[in-house]
Amino acid sequence: MSILASVYHRQTPPYFAESGDFRINPNDDPIKVGLIDFEPQPGEFIAKGAYGNVFTTRFRHQLDVARKICNIRESKASNYHDGEEDIISTKCWYRELTFHQSSSHDHIVRLHGFIATNKPIKLHLFLELMTCSFREILHCFLFESYSDNGTASTPFKKEAEVQLLPFKVFLNHVCSGLQYLHTNNLMHRDLKPGNVLLKAENKAAVAKISDFGTIKDYQNTTRGDDKNLHSADPGTTKYSAPEVLRYIDEPYTVSCDLWSLAITSVHLIAGYHPIISGEEQSTHSSSNSYYCRCISREEDIFTDLPEKMGLEGTLAEVLGKCLERKPEERPSVDQILEEVSNVADGRETLFKWFEDLNIEQKIQGNRKRC
Repeated sequence: MSILASVYHRQTPPYFAESGDFRINPNDDPIKVGLIDFEPQPGEFIAKGAYGNVFTTRFRHQLDVARKICNIRESKASNYHDGEEDIISTKCWYRELTFHQSSSHDHIVRLHGFIATNKPIKLHLFLELMTCSFREILHCFLFESYSDNGTASTPFKKEAEVQLLPFKVFLNHVCSGLQYLHTNNLMHRDLKPGNVLLKAENKAAVAKISDFGTIKDYQNTTRGDDKNLHSADPGTTKYSAPEVLRYIDEPYTVSCDLWSLAITSVHLIAGYHPIISGEEQSTHSSSNSYYCRCISREEDIFTDLPEKMGLEGTLAEVLGKCLERKPEERPSVDQILEEVSNVADGRETLFKWFEDLNIEQKIQGNRKRC
């Protein structure tokens, strides 16, 4: 019997199930198993996500953590909204919990524990407290004025010059996390600036991958299983690879994450989405539809994007190959790591970049405005 099931059968269920202690049984009813009448009060607001809000809180009265509060729907077929918050299917939080139960890596955000409540039906994930997301860092620069020469600064570009060393450290950290996933035959399927978080403390900074509600084991998925890989929350459209959006009856592999990594990387260098710029969004009613039309074209118009954004040499080449439409022509995450191996861990370098750009103060200012 799983820990969740045993919690359900106890007369006095515990409030916490800690990471490493629980086992998820896919045959358990996720709505009726392990629910408790407990609604802790959230702390300071951090961010609003696709499936709920994130707050700071204290775990077991001693550890400051981020609490992600997810609304849960009983059936994945019920596509509705609860106020302004999306409703996450039970399958998504099953995926996230089962992944965290067995994962441990320096560049994967850690889960400390969780609570499932039934008044209302919500899941509270107690996650490692990070400083900010790279999406927040991007938004900081939207409020920045242009420099004297008319060129806007971005997270990894200052006065038209790419800050190559901190960018390589960022790439090294994210690719290390992806390498861990891919070695275990797992696809993240929703890599984007909002799902890469930064932790800056004690003169060191580290980037980590978060949000594993769309994770999939590609080797254990067969034709026709759960309508293959495509119907079960495949991620964010404008960062997704062409094969993810085609909805064909063919399995795809971990190479889909490499496409998302390249789009994310160029976005952080350019300061805007490399395919859906402000001009396109103003002339097309749906930026997602525009993105899908762009990547469905036969000609390759994306492989030179890294070079256009200021990257040079073999790093630009390997990121450009990540944008090949044919998945088999994309490099592996190991090949990208070879290009950034000279930066080693680079936590001090990333912290200096974080400090020099005064990012923490900018983030706090943006959060207050929100």
